[in-house]
Amino acid sequence: MMDMFPVPFALGTSAAKMSDVIPAVVHFDEQNSQTVVGVHINDVYYSNKNQSTLKDCNFATIVYHKRTKELMVIHKKPEFLAPCFNETEDTPAVETKRVDRAALTQAFGSAKRQRLLKEIERNADQRSAITDASVITRAMHGQNRLKQEAAEMNSSESAKPVDERTRLLPPFNVNASCPQDVFPLDKLIPSRVLQALASEIDALASVSARSYQQWSKQGVYQSCVLSRLLALSTKAIDVKDTTTTKTAATDRTRIAQCLALVSHMLALYKLSQNDIQRKQPLPDTPLVVAKYLLNEFTVLINRGGSAFLKVRLLSPLLRDRLVYHILALILHCDNFETIIDDLAVDLRMNTDRMKRYFHFMGCRVVKNEVKVNGEQCFRLTASLVTPVRFPDPSTQRSHRKSILS
Repeated sequence: MMDMFPVPFALGTSAAKMSDVIPAVVHFDEQNSQTVVGVHINDVYYSNKNQSTLKDCNFATIVYHKRTKELMVIHKKPEFLAPCFNETEDTPAVETKRVDRAALTQAFGSAKRQRLLKEIERNADQRSAITDASVITRAMHGQNRLKQEAAEMNSSESAKPVDERTRLLPPFNVNASCPQDVFPLDKLIPSRVLQALASEIDALASVSARSYQQWSKQGVYQSCVLSRLLALSTKAIDVKDTTTTKTAATDRTRIAQCLALVSHMLALYKLSQNDIQRKQPLPDTPLVVAKYLLNEFTVLINRGGSAFLKVRLLSPLLRDRLVYHILALILHCDNFETIIDDLAVDLRMNTDRMKRYFHFMGCRVVKNEVKVNGEQCFRLTASLVTPVRFPDPSTQRSHRKSILS
């Protein structure tokens, strides 16, 4: 060892003898420019790595050999090997898992804290569902629409990309020759829904001024429905002036069918997210109609990754789809010429946004002078004429984004 490291060294508190042969490890530390010596004695590691520099001291080591009587003087600085108890094998650090606060609240929290935690999780699920494009796309089509498109894609050789209009608007016919066929009424109201609303349709078709006043005081129907019921009650007096009594009765029934379904659609439209998640979100709606509306315009998603806990949501795209169905039924009620200002109150939006909805449906919106309560005023009127012309998606991109946002 002296040949490799020709300097004196001391082993500190070691019990080693002068005659002991001690294996040592010598290496040069390039980072600190220092020669490091290390030895193991009785399971204790000795090293000169932690010694002081001793720059201000001069050392001389004299070695006297008793047999040969030779004297050797070494002027190099001695190395002191001190025990290094930290140089033993490092014990792996135990990683402690961070305690989940939600789990602690669920296990040991009070009932109030647990209800608050459930509310926070419910709100987080709502935000994730709205931002999740796959969920929105699946819900936007609806279950029936997805099955129909899958069948069409399998039957057709070349599948064409689905337009935004087919996802949002009710079933329509671009080549229709009259406004009634652009949005067919039999596609807007299924037969099972008509059967479930039969009694309500009969009551609306035979509405009188007295019934209108009673419903208006009780707030049974929305303002846009009540205004059309008032017009329907006045038509009952003029029914003898119509050319055909049968045609007039058919028109009254058609208007009553549209108004009955519109009232339940508006009830769903005005529900908050918390009310939609109830077991029966529409208690005043017949069961068949409520099931149809919830399946068509809402979506069930898994909450917290559990397949057994589901949450019902009405996403913004599904809400737009519901608005387009309501407007299509209103157009049928108003003989395809309706005033926008009255609808903006029930749909809770300004007239500019209402104009974009009607433009997207292919309607023409103009400002006309009408007589209201004996006074002349201007109102925005939307009319659907044939041949229908939908706006070009490339030119109406900004308008479409504002609606779909």
